[in-house]
Amino acid sequence: LSEYDTDTEIRFVAFDCEEIGLLGSEYYADSVFEEAENIIGMLNFDMLASKQAGQVFIYSNEDDNYLYELLKTDPQFKDVAISNLYDIESNVASDYISFKSKLIPTLSFSNITIAGEVHTKMDVVENIDENMLLYAYQAGLSVICRIIDPQTDSYKNKIVTDDTIYTISENVKFPFGVDRTEFEHMIGVNFTPIISDTKEV
Repeated sequence: LSEYDTDTEIRFVAFDCEEIGLLGSEYYADSVFEEAENIIGMLNFDMLASKQAGQVFIYSNEDDNYLYELLKTDPQFKDVAISNLYDIESNVASDYISFKSKLIPTLSFSNITIAGEVHTKMDVVENIDENMLLYAYQAGLSVICRIIDPQTDSYKNKIVTDDTIYTISENVKFPFGVDRTEFEHMIGVNFTPIISDTKEV
């Protein structure tokens, strides 16, 4: 990215303590909370390019978001689909989770866990598929280049608020772990989460 001239701030962060509770990313996400409305998004690269996996998954903290829209404007990725985490045969929870409660869009690039390879002496560079690594790199670079392109509309233009007050019966609760779209359909209300002054959604 050194060859690109931009006034957009791009931060490269290596998070520590992901395996024991996302401690590094949670600390960082909390530290930038006051800047959240100006943070376009977070690209998360974690556990990538195992030859045995054979496929790079692209997934998000939402079904659709600004980063995903930008990626699809690239002809190479116009047909890319965000994977549903529940359809992936492995737990790929990663540092992107720390940004979800801050309403910061994320795109993650990963592959399924390969038993006997991750966190073992078999986790070596010889097991890396260069084409998979290149694919994730090109996708991430494509998103960044579109963000910094002066011709790209601001992500803030995508935010539409509805000031209407809706009354929801007291017995309606948002079940933990239920897909938001599914829940919206169930109760007939579409939600747009807004962070309050008390840092609650």
